[in-house]
Amino acid sequence: GNATLRLLAADAKLHVTATTHSLGVGVLGLGAHRDNALATAGNVTAAAVNSTIHVITGVNNRGVGVLGFGAHYYARASARNTTMAAVNTTLHVIAAGNANQGVGVLGFGANSRARATAAHTTATAVNCGMRLNANMNFGIGVLGLGAENHADATTGNTTSVAVNTTIHVSARAGNHGIGVLGLGARATFAHATAGPTTATAVNCAVALATTGGANYGIGVLGAGAETSRARRTPTTSMSTACSTP
Repeated sequence: GNATLRLLAADAKLHVTATTHSLGVGVLGLGAHRDNALATAGNVTAAAVNSTIHVITGVNNRGVGVLGFGAHYYARASARNTTMAAVNTTLHVIAAGNANQGVGVLGFGANSRARATAAHTTATAVNCGMRLNANMNFGIGVLGLGAENHADATTGNTTSVAVNTTIHVSARAGNHGIGVLGLGARATFAHATAGPTTATAVNCAVALATTGGANYGIGVLGAGAETSRARRTPTTSMSTACSTP
């Protein structure tokens, strides 16, 4: 829990595939899944340059961190000061059969009584393409914080920057508790909480889409909460020049 992690991929192709489930997977990040599982570290620096990172499963991605932190079902992924960067990189997290649950891509995602936390956080994406696709998305953070269903995604001072980057989060049946350069919380006692927060997008396209359901508790360059006891708590938020197709 006190080790300093430095994770780097340059000119790399990282593919994590499973016919059924990807559970508690960290790809240049921290992932934890189920029953008090812990993925903890001290200070974390993670970077990908000129790389391709794909996490693709036939059914579910649960507790997956890709240059970020993901936790699902009573698990915890945590660190102290965290710096995450992607340059000229493609990142895809796809659950072909069912759901992405508790997934962080240069961010923090927590689902179903899980926690994804850090002290101070800086996340940067330049010339990147990010895509998350599933039947349903629960507790997703993309350069942000997302929490769903009794979950906590929490950081201190937070800076998120995207430049010349495309971010797509799509679901056939619904997006729940999604933060994209922002904070999103959905369902009872879900908390997405940050200290002083700066989020900036320049020459970017951000899209959250669902074809057969609805978007609940969504924060895009802002903060959103849905249901009476969901909570998102940013101190300040800033944004510039973001285009949404």
